[in-house]
Amino acid sequence: MARIQILIAGMPQLADDVIRGAIREQEDMQLVDSHAADQLLAGEKVDTPDVLIVGLEGSFIPAFCAPLLYGNPYLKVLAVSTTGHDTALYEMRPHKVALGNVTASGLMDAIRSSFQEMR
Repeated sequence: MARIQILIAGMPQLADDVIRGAIREQEDMQLVDSHAADQLLAGEKVDTPDVLIVGLEGSFIPAFCAPLLYGNPYLKVLAVSTTGHDTALYEMRPHKVALGNVTASGLMDAIRSSFQEMR
């Protein structure tokens, strides 16, 4: 089984050290070369990891993360505050439900059903 590829970018040094130490203890996870993080922060193209761990800026992920999420729908971005008290997982969820040939009423039911899942 392939190991989960993790890239850490833009984290304060102490948090970076703690997270790297925790990842190194996991047999099913592997850190991506830190040079890739420098390239990513500089806006260069890099091979996309499975998980990107970044510092949380206030209550928002860094701006460079949004295009990565849109361009790589299976990427997960884990944003961690400098204190470690606030953490958020961002991901796109490509999901398809085949509805087939539906009536207008069936289409309205599908719309309601999709909103109920979000609430």
